[in-house]
Amino acid sequence: MPTSRCPGARLAGPAAVLLLAVLAGCSGGSSGGAATSAANSSGPSASTKAASGSASPGSPTSAAPRSTVATTRPAPVPSKGVASCTALPASRVARLLGATVAAGIPDHRAGADGRRQLEGCSYTGAGGLRLDYVIWRLSTNGTAALVQQGLPPAITGAVRFAPGVGTQSAGAVVAVGPVSTAQVNAVRRARLVQVSASAATAAAARSAATEAAAALIGR
Repeated sequence: MPTSRCPGARLAGPAAVLLLAVLAGCSGGSSGGAATSAANSSGPSASTKAASGSASPGSPTSAAPRSTVATTRPAPVPSKGVASCTALPASRVARLLGATVAAGIPDHRAGADGRRQLEGCSYTGAGGLRLDYVIWRLSTNGTAALVQQGLPPAITGAVRFAPGVGTQSAGAVVAVGPVSTAQVNAVRRARLVQVSASAATAAAARSAATEAAAALIGR
C-alpha cells in the first residue's frame, strides 16, 4: 500500500533527524513550485503587451477625406446691350438708301452716364453706302443739349439741319469724297436714337438718316 512522502508520526533520535531532513525537502519543493507559479502568473507576456499596445485607443487613425462641393458663380452682367437688327430691317434700309444692302451686323456698344443699349445695327451697300443706328434707354428724359452731342463740328464742313423727329432732335451732314454722311440724334422721353447714313448725295444721306430716325423713335 502506498505511503505519504511526508509522514506526520513522532520519532526520536536518528529517526527524528532523518524526518527533519525529509520535511525540509518537502517544504523546499513546495516553495519552488509556488515561486514558479507566481512567475508564470505575474503579468502579461511581452507579446501580449505588444499586441495590446498596437491596438491602444490613442494610436493615430487616418482622417476621412472631406467632400468638396463645386460652387457656381453667377454670370457677370454684360455692360453692353443686345443688338439684333430687328428695329430696322434690311429691306427698309435698302429703300431708304436706294440700293441693295447686305444683312445687318449687330452693333454692340457699352453704355455710359446711365445709358443702356436697347438695339443697334450696321448695314452696308456697294459704293460706300451704309446706315448705322443705335437705340439707348436713358436714366432721365432726354434734353436739347443731349441731341447736339456727337454731331460733326462745323470745322469739318458739316451743315446743321433740323430733322423734326421725336421731342428733341438735331442733325448734320458732311461730304467726304464722293459720299455724304448725315447724322441725326433724337430723343423722346427716356429714349435716345442715333442714326448715321451715307449716300451718294447730301440730300439722299439727310433724307435716309431722318426717315430712319423717325421710324425708330416716331415724329
